[in-house]
Amino acid sequence: MIISPENSVANYTATQVDAPQNLTIALSSDAVQELDLPEGQVVKGTVSEDGKSITLETENGTVNLVGSFAQVSGEDVNVRVTSTETPADTEVKEGPKTEGQEPTRQSKLDQIFENTSAKVDDSADVEKLLTDLKAAIESGESSVSGELDLFADLPPVEIEFEKSDPSSFLWEAPEAREFEEGAEGSNSVDFGDGEINAGEEEWMGFDQLLGSDDDWEINIDTEIGNRDHIWLQGRVSDNHGRFNMWFDNVGTAAYAKQNINDVAQKIESFGIIIDHLGIAPYPRDRVENPPKSTFMIEV
Repeated sequence: MIISPENSVANYTATQVDAPQNLTIALSSDAVQELDLPEGQVVKGTVSEDGKSITLETENGTVNLVGSFAQVSGEDVNVRVTSTETPADTEVKEGPKTEGQEPTRQSKLDQIFENTSAKVDDSADVEKLLTDLKAAIESGESSVSGELDLFADLPPVEIEFEKSDPSSFLWEAPEAREFEEGAEGSNSVDFGDGEINAGEEEWMGFDQLLGSDDDWEINIDTEIGNRDHIWLQGRVSDNHGRFNMWFDNVGTAAYAKQNINDVAQKIESFGIIIDHLGIAPYPRDRVENPPKSTFMIEV
C-alpha cells in the first residue's frame, strides 16, 4: 500500500523527538488503523544512515516512513505512533539549519535527475540501442541489451528488450498516477494509423518505430547510490504498455511518485500508450514476499 501526503488516508502533522532514541510520530487516524497499532503502543524502529527514513517492526510486518530523522540517523529507536486527533505533549522540534548544511534528499535527487528527459532525447546510446533492436528484429533475434550513460559519476543504466509471451504473468504494483473520477484508463486510446494533435503531426507508435508487431518486455536496471537501486519492467503490446517500478530506497520511490507524470511522458514519447504505471517501494526480489504494509509517508 502506498500512502503519501496527497492521500487523505495519511495526512500527517509532525515528527517530534521526546528524548534520545524515543520518537513520537503523529499520523491520521486511518493510517494508524492501517498499521493496526493500539493508540500509544511503542514499537522498535531503525533510522536510515542518512536520516531520511525509518523502518518500523510491527506484528503485521515492516513499515517504512519517509521523513526527517537526522537527529537519530543510523540509530535503533523506540517509536510511539499516535493519531493526529491525539493532542501532542510537546512542541515540534526541528534541527538547526546552518550554512553548508548537507543537501536534502530532495535536492540530491533533483540534481541526479536534472534534464534526464533531454539527455535521453539527445543520447547516442539510445539511438544505438534502437538501431540494434531493429537489426535484431530483422535477423530474427529475440532479445537485445545495452547501456545508457545518463547520470554523471554513476553506473550506466542497463536496458534489455526481449520478445514477450502476452499470455505470461506480469506482476503489477499499485497504479502511481492519479486520475479524476471516471478518467482512469481514458489514456488507453488506440490511435492506429491515425493522427493526434488535431492532425498537426502524424502519430508513430512503438510498433511503427520498430517496424514490428511483436510483443516486447522491457527491463531497466540502475543504481543511483548505496542501497538505492531502481528497477523498471514493462510489456508493450500493440503500442500499449504496462509498466512497474521497484525501489530499494522508499525516499526514491516517493520522489518517483511525486514526478510520475514526467516518467509517463517520457515513456509515451516512444509511442507507447500507458495503460498502467505502478510503483512498489521495496526491492524487486521481494515481489514474492513483499512487506505486509509498506508506506511512503513524507513526515
